[in-house]
Amino acid sequence: MTLVTRQFHIEDRARGRIVATGEIDASDHVIWDETETSVKEELSDLAEQIQQDIAAGYNGGQLRPPLEWFEL
Repeated sequence: MTLVTRQFHIEDRARGRIVATGEIDASDHVIWDETETSVKEELSDLAEQIQQDIAAGYNGGQLRPPLEWFEL
């Protein structure tokens, strides 16, 4: 059985840069690849919001302004 993962990133829209990257595993868990210091303390909350969005059928969305996540 092949495990499917989906890549995503979090963008800080105000700064116009990627602040975190990761994967969503077959169980819809978030696995962080790279993160900037600016979001390190929020990773648990950000992962929870991404998992809620996935459960609702979204492949991206608004986190806390100005952060947005997008599945690649």
